[in-house]
Amino acid sequence: MAEIYPRLLKNHRWWLADRGDGQPWRDGNRNGLLELGANYPEEIGLAALQQTADYESYDDSPQWWQVAPYNSHSQTLELDTVERNCLYAMDCWILSWMAEQLGRTGEARALRQEHEQMKARINRLLWDPERQCYFNRPWKPKDGKVFMPQVSSDIFFALLGKVAETEQATALRKLFHDTNKFAGEWIMPTISRDDPLYPKQDYWRGKVWAPVNYLVYEGLKIHEWDHEAHLLAESSARMFFKPWREKAQCRENFLATTGEGSSDPHYTWGALMALIAVEELVDDSPWHGLRFGNLEPSEPAGIARYPVAGSFYDVQLSQQGLAVRREGKPLFAATTPAEIRKVEFHGRRVRCEVRASRPGQLQIGTSPAIPYAAGLTRLTGRLE
Repeated sequence: MAEIYPRLLKNHRWWLADRGDGQPWRDGNRNGLLELGANYPEEIGLAALQQTADYESYDDSPQWWQVAPYNSHSQTLELDTVERNCLYAMDCWILSWMAEQLGRTGEARALRQEHEQMKARINRLLWDPERQCYFNRPWKPKDGKVFMPQVSSDIFFALLGKVAETEQATALRKLFHDTNKFAGEWIMPTISRDDPLYPKQDYWRGKVWAPVNYLVYEGLKIHEWDHEAHLLAESSARMFFKPWREKAQCRENFLATTGEGSSDPHYTWGALMALIAVEELVDDSPWHGLRFGNLEPSEPAGIARYPVAGSFYDVQLSQQGLAVRREGKPLFAATTPAEIRKVEFHGRRVRCEVRASRPGQLQIGTSPAIPYAAGLTRLTGRLE
């Protein structure tokens, strides 16, 4: 982390940095929000700048493809986007966490402050309180409308970036379960199901994409939306494993209408769909630390010899409970479906949190079982 943090921080600071003429690289209208852009016209060619700026994110997404004009002075699109700004907010708080771990307290404090400022801007300028949703915002109103009309899966990045307040989070949860927007057997479509372009299922116009699903999933887990995270994980796994088991294909994207894999049959990031399913069983993250299990297993599931946090783990989960082995030796055994997180090892002592929907007992190693309640219980045990 000490090696990579300065490089990530340098990348983070580029977006709003002065490019040399007093103009920030990606804040063309200087309102503190980011846009997509394209620089160096002498290399790219003037005719290609619009397309290059569109392609800085989701290629041909109807959110900006050929509808947001390219500004030759700012070298950005004339559009503040939900996607870019929520991901920037995520950068702020993740980098602040990294800085804190590394003892760089001044930088951590500055990044936390920057996160709060970006969060306030997004909620002030990209949230429509009337329609209860985030929208991209053109620099100038179009046909008297302040926001662009498209509703995309980017709105859930407000969870990932810790941007959404109670009002926004409540509205986002409703949209997640709205069958006219995103809910269905195959989730998460990149454009809402009631968008005029959705039926075409043409690339970024409604298909399911693994990197978007993965980022949305992380946001759901941060906010402990266990049911929604489970629905997304189950749908993602079903889409991924069908072509993988039938033809050893790792698809580029998937149809939100049928779940069928599409586009390139061998595309690396398709494996993120499987990783979502893995993280329902085992994960290590800044928000919940080393973590095992979930509260809502729909069927028995398991993983063997999974390397994380310097050890190999075996995890088995079902309605009967959760079992975790570390380097082949018993670590945890819970008598109900549970999430065991923030696991810390202090010599032979083990500390953890247990989240469960009903009471049960947790055995740590081979020591006597300890009761836990519904909700959150903090436990300490000892490995024999």
